[in-house]
Amino acid sequence: MRNMLIILFLVTCVALLVLMPRPLPPASEVSTFAELSRKLGGSLDDTVDRRNAYVSSQTAAPGCDFPSVPERAKLVLVSANKGLGVSSVAIGSQDTEVTAAKVTVENGIEPIYLVIALGQPILWTFQGNLPRVTNLVIIGGTPQRIGSELGASAGVVGLLRNRVAFLKSECMRSFDGSDNVRSSLAAGLLRDYVGRMPDIVAGRAKVSEIQVPSGRTVATDPFSVWYRLQHDPLSFIDILGIGLAARIRPDLEKEALSEYPDGVVQVDPGAVVASALAENYEVLPDRAGLKQLIKAGAVEDKGYGEYHIKTKVRLPAQLSVATFLLLKGVPKPDGDSGMACVVSQENGQVLMSPLDRGHCL
Repeated sequence: MRNMLIILFLVTCVALLVLMPRPLPPASEVSTFAELSRKLGGSLDDTVDRRNAYVSSQTAAPGCDFPSVPERAKLVLVSANKGLGVSSVAIGSQDTEVTAAKVTVENGIEPIYLVIALGQPILWTFQGNLPRVTNLVIIGGTPQRIGSELGASAGVVGLLRNRVAFLKSECMRSFDGSDNVRSSLAAGLLRDYVGRMPDIVAGRAKVSEIQVPSGRTVATDPFSVWYRLQHDPLSFIDILGIGLAARIRPDLEKEALSEYPDGVVQVDPGAVVASALAENYEVLPDRAGLKQLIKAGAVEDKGYGEYHIKTKVRLPAQLSVATFLLLKGVPKPDGDSGMACVVSQENGQVLMSPLDRGHCL
């Protein structure tokens, strides 16, 4: 019994040491929010987020040069990880998913300097009182090479090109909310860059619309009763638990509605101010693109996440988990398989797999 108590005591001590909060660096060692973010980055976020760490000094890093803020402009900092629509336009690569959302410029006379920190590529459609926006700075998204620099993979519709600037992902991380550590660090980092704190800070992981300068965000809820009545009335049959809805409407339809409740946002590539080449998708991203291929007869939905490829295709960008059987005599698909797996019926080999691991999940 005594030995058990000793072992329990030792285990408790080790657990306390592991879980003990990391102390803040001395104030004398931290001169800016950017420096604080760099020093704490390892304890605040996971490995993926650390790749997008804040710059590490008060002096703006190369490629993080913000246009000057007009003296009387309202400085607004907003952030989003994804839009709830899917863009019809690819930016920089056919293998990158570009979602879509709106920015509504509210009525007023005060000029607006808007900074948007992205987590993933988003196409923004601006509407409302557009002359109020003197500057738009977009930071982040999947990096695309622009000349010799890495910039954001993003696009804008509705603003003149000379009002828009794109900065690389390393300049600032995306954040969610307006009154937490990450949003506060982002606000302080913006101060380091432009010389003043933002007047408004707002962030949301997934958005349909951001209203500026108020910072109000709107997100379509695909699970709300009103949305389901409009777009997916068959989902109410699921409540009965008899599986009838799945027989009438494939699960893929439901998944596409959940992922992109705002649907496909059709845009003319020529109207897009983008950080890289803007062109129409050959096949829309993820579930939206899979629906396209099935409708065209190029892919057959066999149910339970299995699909048969019947002709030469390009796989949709950033596919979610799915398994494809490449039928005999059909050429290997173009594109990136994302988290999906492609198996050859001809020889039984895995042709494409998540992260090129050579096996299916």
